[in-house]
Amino acid sequence: MSPATLKSPDEIVADLATMFSVDKCLKCSLFIREDDAFEDEAFLSLGTVQLFPEDKGRKQIETAIRLGQFEWKTPSFDDAKSELEGCLIPLEEESSRNLQEKRSRGVQHILDLFGAIPIRLGLERPILDPHALEIMPFHRPTTVVADTSSVLGGALSFVSRYLRPAAQIKVPAITHVEIVNLADRFLNIRRKRNKSVPTELLVNHIRSQSSQRVLLGLELDPDIEVEHAPLLGDPLRDAFQIDQDPELRQLNISLPIRSYADRLILESALRHQSQVTFGHPVVLLTSDQGLARMAMAEGLTPIFFQSPRSENFFGKHLTGTNFHPFLGSLDTTSIPTLLWELATIAGCARLVTTGNRQQTILVQTMGDGLAWSPYHSRDDLLWVRLPEEDQVDNQESIVLRTNDLDLQEFKTSSLASTITDRVRRTTYRVSISKLIPLIDELAHRRQLSEDSIRATLGIRSRSAIRDYRRFLESGEAITVHAQDWSSTPLLIQIATDIRNFDTVSLQESLLNFPVYADLKQVLSGQEIGCPLSSQLFGRASPMLIALAEITEIGVQVHDLGLFRTPSRPADTEFVEVAINAYDRLRQGGDWVATGSWLEELIMANGIHPNVARRQLQSASESGLVRRTTEGSTTETTYDHHTLQSIGIENGTPLLRKDYLYRGDFLMPGKSSSSIKIEGVKS
Repeated sequence: MSPATLKSPDEIVADLATMFSVDKCLKCSLFIREDDAFEDEAFLSLGTVQLFPEDKGRKQIETAIRLGQFEWKTPSFDDAKSELEGCLIPLEEESSRNLQEKRSRGVQHILDLFGAIPIRLGLERPILDPHALEIMPFHRPTTVVADTSSVLGGALSFVSRYLRPAAQIKVPAITHVEIVNLADRFLNIRRKRNKSVPTELLVNHIRSQSSQRVLLGLELDPDIEVEHAPLLGDPLRDAFQIDQDPELRQLNISLPIRSYADRLILESALRHQSQVTFGHPVVLLTSDQGLARMAMAEGLTPIFFQSPRSENFFGKHLTGTNFHPFLGSLDTTSIPTLLWELATIAGCARLVTTGNRQQTILVQTMGDGLAWSPYHSRDDLLWVRLPEEDQVDNQESIVLRTNDLDLQEFKTSSLASTITDRVRRTTYRVSISKLIPLIDELAHRRQLSEDSIRATLGIRSRSAIRDYRRFLESGEAITVHAQDWSSTPLLIQIATDIRNFDTVSLQESLLNFPVYADLKQVLSGQEIGCPLSSQLFGRASPMLIALAEITEIGVQVHDLGLFRTPSRPADTEFVEVAINAYDRLRQGGDWVATGSWLEELIMANGIHPNVARRQLQSASESGLVRRTTEGSTTETTYDHHTLQSIGIENGTPLLRKDYLYRGDFLMPGKSSSSIKIEGVKS
């Protein structure tokens, strides 16, 4: 990707036209990302955008982008929920039940907030009360007083888009304060970088940034009339005066008393009604039932709309060209407007071509090294990263840091890039540490109900086991009837391979799973010592790295990437390789760190640490090599250099974490972290 540059929506049209032209189908995939709420390199898919120009010429494509001649197909709710749960930073294993339930509620809240996106963009209309529709469009100047829910829910955007110039918008100061408080809460969470509350961070990001963008757009649009009451004449000033009454001493704006804020909005509307000329209507725009009832009780007309929900967005076919609800003329929304909205609510929006010649455009509002200035908002400028010119060659460039801190660049083949992209779009993500006991239990009992499966996995939510079902069904390891999962011969074979530590047979069994077959094909195309980025496969990376390590086809080396490990040398050949690796590391001394020696075999010879351990033991027993350890203190400095392997505990298979720089990995019971290897002359 190119460096980030500031661009307006109009300035990106030509770049988008170039991108869409690459794909003969004129189709791109749409993604968003929140850097502090999502795992590294994880992007949430929001479906595909299909362009429909009159012709496939360059000018016609640009016109289609500007005039909204596109169809946005959003993902289903179940797929979006599953993928969102996989993108969010996971909770710790020991997380409390309350934290897990809070996270589940947060995911649902986030999905509901997506329902307002098409309304704010003009792709859909808010669901209005019949009485409100009866008075539309306004035939005389009418003041519309907006509360916070109308700003976030898209109703205020609807009013400003379709009811002007008769609609005169008034935004009370308390509405601004509530939105600023949302932004302050979001930034506080972001600064603390609390990984246990990614849902809360994302909720506040969406609510605060989308609302602020709506208000800024109204203020900066010269065709929209927005009224602001002076602060001294606004009821808000009373909120900053602490009441001296002992019973009401705590009644001030520092406390989150929602009804009090609603009252201030209503008071602002009533005061304005008392000041306007006779016959000038004043209406209150809200989705709050309590506030609407309170307004009617005091003689004020509410324009009530239903709060948007997830069903307003997911599983839809949204078009950029629609009819004006009152005039019958065409109303359009451009693709840059769509990207700007998505980048605002999440921090980063990504558009990717779906064909073989893959290109990507990133639009960002927040990120490391990205600054903001007032003129950015005045000119509607966001940071844009465009594809490099050589990206159309469909070779994915991956930059990694080697031991001597030099930067090394290599490229994957066209086939590997295609497979990698297919794996990256995997819609499920499972924890291998939970999957292994589940496979063993299913193989033992042959059939389990979903309640038993949730108990085995330690998961309370039914929806959370959907990914495990999809993964097992993809390899035909289970059959599902009603809510019962039944094991197939393949699953029983996998369970047997795990218990027997038969990695060769386990590899063959797992090749029935498309995602594992793709992983092995990508690794087989890599040269030994040439790593793949640990995040290359996106949200599926942790699952695939674990599968690669337990089946001994690859190992992730800390800070370097995923290395291919196909070598299975015979004893005599291994002795020569092991001693050569030892000689390269000892640099005149007699001792080297066990982890350094194991990682040298990975990178230089493609030998898996478990294979090296077995071969070293076999060569030692055969009298081909002499190994000596030194030191009595367990080395913990390099505990981030780990390996995932299969183990058995209390008769149950599990995923074990081994520490390569601890001596007990090579020689159980030994705490020595240094090793000396000598060949034995025959």
